[in-house]
Amino acid sequence: MLKRKKHGCMEIVIIILCIIFFIEVVQVAFENRDDFQAEDLKRYMENKVTAEMVETLSPNLMFSFQDGEVEEYTGLEQAVLKQYPLLAFVSETEEYETAIENEEAYDLIIKGEANDENFVDENGNVVIVQQMEEEEKVTKKEDEAKKKKDKKKEEKKEEKTQQAKVEKVQEINMELLKNDDYVKNTYYTIDSTTYVEAGELSAQRLLGKDMKIKGNNQSPQILIYHTHSQEAFADSVPGDVNTTIVGVGAYLTEILTNQYHYNVIHNTKTYDLIDGKLDRNEAYSLAEPDIKAILEANPSIEVVIDLHRDAMDENTRLVTEINGKPTARFMFFNGMSRTTKLGNIGYLENPYREDNMAFAFQMQLKAEEYYPGLTRKIYLKGYRYNLHLMPKTLLVECGAQNNTVQEEKNAMEPLAHMLDMVLQHDKRMSK
Repeated sequence: MLKRKKHGCMEIVIIILCIIFFIEVVQVAFENRDDFQAEDLKRYMENKVTAEMVETLSPNLMFSFQDGEVEEYTGLEQAVLKQYPLLAFVSETEEYETAIENEEAYDLIIKGEANDENFVDENGNVVIVQQMEEEEKVTKKEDEAKKKKDKKKEEKKEEKTQQAKVEKVQEINMELLKNDDYVKNTYYTIDSTTYVEAGELSAQRLLGKDMKIKGNNQSPQILIYHTHSQEAFADSVPGDVNTTIVGVGAYLTEILTNQYHYNVIHNTKTYDLIDGKLDRNEAYSLAEPDIKAILEANPSIEVVIDLHRDAMDENTRLVTEINGKPTARFMFFNGMSRTTKLGNIGYLENPYREDNMAFAFQMQLKAEEYYPGLTRKIYLKGYRYNLHLMPKTLLVECGAQNNTVQEEKNAMEPLAHMLDMVLQHDKRMSK
């Protein structure tokens, strides 16, 4: 009902306005007949209709026209602009098209909004975009440098692995090895205080022993220690353990671990110092309980290596060249638990004597095949030298007191290679 009434009033107003407009137009047309122009009529009609509408519908917006104003604005527009001058500025502003971002730009905006909190650091300080971009560039450079460094490490590691793949230099004449006397004279030095029994140096028996490691490297496999930890070299630094036989053992441990992927324990405890003074008389006796304890705590260990250096006349240099590097020569040592005077020593029984001898002999043959001249003959002597603690136990005499530390360390590379060839553990379980 209310809407219909309102529309009726509007219709009446429009009719009245049209009548008034018609009367006014006719009057103006006839009063100014000579000067009448169509443009004038149009302007007059526009202003008159506007004024009548404002007066009828909104009297409070009525205004008095001033000279010249009609030329700029007309009707209701001029009245509103007089009361609200700010609208004049808006009406005069040029229109422009809004730039619409593509999907890529829109995604960037969304990301920027999501990360807006990152423009303030942890102390509440504003971080300008340029600064952030510079920091990102620095981070990127650091990441690239790290990748290059890691790549070089991998290449170096691969290079070491390639170096380990030494080609066999010569073949062993297996026919000659069938002769025990040939084996004894070619591969062994027997101390005057001991002797060997018939068949003990049979190559067939010694090569028939399986020296391969059975377990994987998820648990300790090899133990390295030094009964004579104070043994030093020509350029050893007093007080610096890294320049003694212990440092050489550390390098062997590193190669076996990183290059050949064995799980190695390196025991660096001292057994040849008593009250701060060098005393090797009880060294083997002092070392035995410690080595036993380590083996009991780590039943997965299958190989024990006691690493020494020999003592030679100062005019004798145990050095050769391997891969272009001066390298200390070494020898393997077996304790027979017997002497020519006492015969078999019951209280020094070694149930693993043949296994110890097989381990040393197989290592000796690998040295002859791949590194001719690197090893001296295997030395056989009385007593047992703690070789009875494990079947695969090796006593190594590397170089002598007049070798340099570097010559000693250079010898650890072929020694590790030979160990790997004899032990042949499962690389599939590598770290």
